[in-house]
Amino acid sequence: MEHVALHTPDAVVAVGVAEGRRSVTPERVAINLRCARIPDNTGRQPIETPCIVGAPDAYFSTLPVTRIVEALNAANIPAEASLSAGTYVCNDTFFALQHALVGLGVASGFIHVPATPQMGLGDDVPTLTTDQIATALGIALEVIFAGAAGRADAAAG
Repeated sequence: MEHVALHTPDAVVAVGVAEGRRSVTPERVAINLRCARIPDNTGRQPIETPCIVGAPDAYFSTLPVTRIVEALNAANIPAEASLSAGTYVCNDTFFALQHALVGLGVASGFIHVPATPQMGLGDDVPTLTTDQIATALGIALEVIFAGAAGRADAAAG
């Protein structure tokens, strides 16, 4: 995360797979809580611990979540806003990202995508194709950068 803050990009969008979700879901809030229902890849399973000790309880996404959802739905890609990235690895990543970028004016946040058919998780698990997911993320970036351009124009004018 220190590399993100060091280079101050125009936007940062972290992406994770949410097995079982039917829609692309931009997240609204990252919470300062780790409460893993299963161990991670290294065997760690933190319960009721903060992501970052001494940090605020939560950070909001600085992405235009509602506009992203509207644009995706208009493109016939299922999308809805999500209030929680959970309390596992995706939330931890989202929280660390928002913490690293506090006060830098960088549009940043997290988007969950459904599983893909190639993951072979079974017929009962909702999926989107990798092409649909790539299109969705491209649309999200277009919306983010259109909003950034609008803010820059307003500041200059």
